[in-house]
Formats: sequence, structure tokens, C-alpha cells
Amino acid sequence: MNEVWQLTITDLTHLGGPMGTEYTTDSNGGVSATSEAAKRNAEKHYNGSRGPIHWQWIEKNHGKGNYRWFSGDLGYVAYSIERVPVD
Repeated sequence: MNEVWQLTITDLTHLGGPMGTEYTTDSNGGVSATSEAAKRNAEKHYNGSRGPIHWQWIEKNHGKGNYRWFSGDLGYVAYSIERVPVD
């Protein structure tokens, strides 16, 4: 089975408002052949405006064994990179 890596960009700019009005939006950052290529795409999008991204390998759904790369909250954006199996 082959795999690709899906980059998701989460816009956090609408957080911090009055309770009940906060929200985030996700956009497709594209697919890459490797997780390293997906990380480079995220770095290009982030543009290093606050320094390098410190990636964490975390479990997405606790107890399910699904892991992803996660950037954490970078102020106005967060990135996640997940492995997607393809036939």
C-alpha cells in the first residue's frame, strides 16, 4: 500500500472573541509524497515569520493509534500533516 501526506492549515485568527463567536477554519494545504515535503510546504506558507516550526508527533485519536505531525498554535495558524493510504 502506498501513502501520501495531507497538509491541513487551520486559521486561528477568529479565536479570542466573545464566547460563542469564536471559530476556526481549515483549508487544504495539498498532498505530498513524504512528510518532510509536507513540512516544507507548511514552512513556506508560514514564511518563518516567527521562527521555525517545532513539529510534534502526536496521537490524533487517543487509543486508536492514528498519529500526525502537529505544529501547535503558532499565533494565527496551526498545521497538521496526516498519512493517507492510497491504493
